[in-house]
Amino acid sequence: MRSIIILFFMTFAACAVQIEYVTIETIGSGSTRKDARMDAISEAIGQVTGRMIETTEQLSSHFQTKTDDDISQSSGIENYDKEINSATRGAVKSYTVLDEKETAYGWESKISAVVAKALPSKQSNRKKIAVMPFSSSSKLTFDRMALDALTKSLENRFGLKYNKTNPMQFMAMILTENIEAYLIQTRRFAVLDRVTSEVQMERNFVKSYSSSVEDLIKINQDSATELIVVGRLDEVSFNERVQRLPSGREIKVGEGTVAISYKIIDVGTRQVKFADTFNKIIGINEMREVLGGRTVTDPGKIMLKIAADSFGLTISEAIYPLRIVAKQGASRVILNQGGRSVKIGDVFEVFKLGEKLIDPYTKESLGREEIFAGEIQITRVNAKTSDARIISEEILIDKDYLCRKKIFSKATTSPQIKKINKEELDDLF
Repeated sequence: MRSIIILFFMTFAACAVQIEYVTIETIGSGSTRKDARMDAISEAIGQVTGRMIETTEQLSSHFQTKTDDDISQSSGIENYDKEINSATRGAVKSYTVLDEKETAYGWESKISAVVAKALPSKQSNRKKIAVMPFSSSSKLTFDRMALDALTKSLENRFGLKYNKTNPMQFMAMILTENIEAYLIQTRRFAVLDRVTSEVQMERNFVKSYSSSVEDLIKINQDSATELIVVGRLDEVSFNERVQRLPSGREIKVGEGTVAISYKIIDVGTRQVKFADTFNKIIGINEMREVLGGRTVTDPGKIMLKIAADSFGLTISEAIYPLRIVAKQGASRVILNQGGRSVKIGDVFEVFKLGEKLIDPYTKESLGREEIFAGEIQITRVNAKTSDARIISEEILIDKDYLCRKKIFSKATTSPQIKKINKEELDDLF
């Protein structure tokens, strides 16, 4: 089949999707005149919006009620255009027969059809990623109080679905949800759902009932994911112990571990882009910080959230490192990321991009040289951006430089973080 997009007719917004009408020429063939006509119209829809089974079925039903004489006299008639518009559920506004002839093999019909097409959304340039449900091992090590709190939390979350014999399976579900939530709030990815059964139920409802053409086109132009994240929750552990201070006072100290193994796969090429293990040691103080200083009563739940955020940051930074988007004066910068991915006090190393690097064997791009420029520290976090102050500078830090989070060992604390306090933060604003 051949097609030529000629012109745009009109654009309008409906709900969350914008539709435009394009005129397209197609050629259809069939054993009868009406079969050829139906094939041409179906081809026009397919060229613009993709094959819509529910529209094709209704179009077929419409043509079955017509004779070849009806069809030959119908082109360009207003009432008939309305019938076609209804039969295609708005996908085809109208059509005109340009040429129609009988051949040795049947009929051939050339038409010009006005077909609805969805305009690209603002998010269409985002990389499409799907987090597949994580599998799990059985390596769960909790002390009694933490395990009781975890069991109660999982029972409240999953109800009758919860199986006490395999809590790690349900913890893997929560981890998957938390990773998805983190990637969504980065505003760098279009995260496609591969878990919720209700989504497919709603899609079936839209296809089965008299939904608008906008809904149908959205459903049938569903984008395939570019990357998928697959993984396994290997271990979750938490133990609390009593520690005696030099003063003789006893305090409870808790520490947990979350271990994940994962792969990020390019769907188009089936190439494994990243494969690694992720181990996060989480202290009780870090958990309290997430809770705003409150007492930790359910360490398992909080650990999964902290681990998901750290894991999500690993994925996000590997694909979309943070960048400086503006510089204010000599000592302040604005980053293109906010939300859960950064927090006040975080220190980032800043790099200037240098020459492109090529692997001498495979000739593949290795990215670009990263020249260390200095360090910055987050002073304010917004929904989409964050503010930072320059705390050290090897070379002039400027707009469009890359930023990578600095990781401190337990024995090392950033001196800049120690210096900053509430009063100093207030002075920055």
